[in-house]
Amino acid sequence: MAVYEAVYGTYYEYQTLKAVNDAISLINIFFGFFIATVVVLVFVSCFNRNS
Repeated sequence: MAVYEAVYGTYYEYQTLKAVNDAISLINIFFGFFIATVVVLVFVSCFNRNS
């Protein structure tokens, strides 16, 4: 039973880490999209102001 518990604990930790990694990658994608949008908006506003 100890072996089973150790395997199950490792599997559970792996699943938790996987979920955390997925969340982090989603946050990274969201922040990248947000930063790109801000950069584009700033660029467009500067371009409109110049012309």
